[in-house]
Amino acid sequence: MAEKQKLSLQDSIQKFIPDFPSKGYTITVEHLLTHTSGLTEFFTLDHPDPFALRRDFKPMELIQFFMNEPLEFEPGTKSSYTNSGYFLLGYIIEVVSGVPYGAYLQENIFKPSGMTQTYYGDNSQVIPNRVSSYFKEGDSFRNGEYRSMTVPYAAGALLSTVEEMSKWHQSLYQNKLISRDLLTASITAYRLKDETVGDFGYGWFINPVEVQGSPTLLHPGGISGFSSLIMYLPKEDVLVVLLANFNEVKLEEIGTQAATLAMGKKLKDEVFVDKSIWETFKGKYQMTSDVSRVALIQELEGKLIIKVENSWGAELSPTNNTTFRVKNVKPSATLEFIKDEMGKVTKFVINQGALYEWVRIE
Repeated sequence: MAEKQKLSLQDSIQKFIPDFPSKGYTITVEHLLTHTSGLTEFFTLDHPDPFALRRDFKPMELIQFFMNEPLEFEPGTKSSYTNSGYFLLGYIIEVVSGVPYGAYLQENIFKPSGMTQTYYGDNSQVIPNRVSSYFKEGDSFRNGEYRSMTVPYAAGALLSTVEEMSKWHQSLYQNKLISRDLLTASITAYRLKDETVGDFGYGWFINPVEVQGSPTLLHPGGISGFSSLIMYLPKEDVLVVLLANFNEVKLEEIGTQAATLAMGKKLKDEVFVDKSIWETFKGKYQMTSDVSRVALIQELEGKLIIKVENSWGAELSPTNNTTFRVKNVKPSATLEFIKDEMGKVTKFVINQGALYEWVRIE
């Protein structure tokens, strides 16, 4: 649309949604594309309807639900992934084109790319070979919960196959969908107001993890037991697409291994660390820059785990006796245990673009 001059990436939200509060700043289309808008993630908000995820909404109904939330930061000053931005982009497409979002994708992306088995996720439509999702609970499985695809809307809600995603990728890089200049912009980290670079291009995570030293473009996804990963290594021209209908599949780990093999390289053997050394790491730690945050280092099912209380947890994979890779987090992170002069572990430091110190309290 930008290349057809139907809109500008510097247009504000209010040009298309006049009632959207400005909140004292100009929020542009480009801010939405690069996750630099400061908008609150609408999936984290409590909707008054306890069955909201099962309900069908019109796009403007959900926009009205989150549009009055305060900004988390000034637009263009930070990066923070938010589905709210892409929900708005879908509605902007509808406003400018005058057709429903799904119909626009069909005519302007799916058809030009030869994608005959890709669909916008209409729950009522009979879609050939549509699969179900599953969750694991203990030693048994249960069906994934029903979700109305009007809720994720333009932030998700697509059904496809790995072959079809390859077609999309080829169309993108053959400039069938957008120009070379716009493609370059989309895979380049957005420059923030302080001239540092953010974590995203236009949608893409920019080099969140390296594969054998090679940079990557990546985007994960997940909803109600389904998960996905697309990873591209521009230098080697290696594309990895993974789609799963089970909630516990570790796609980034599998994707990294698949990309390594596609590059013609061997998988690195994991470093062995004696479990007696693990014992010196186990304990409770407190973040020095935010004392309300407490993490436990513990062993679970034979693996060393970090678990931040009331928040995230991850497996730690050793690279040497004191340094570990924090698995399946974005951006990628390492964790190093620090010892005092007596050899006692007193803290650890997480390196995730910045350094975060956690001191031992138990």
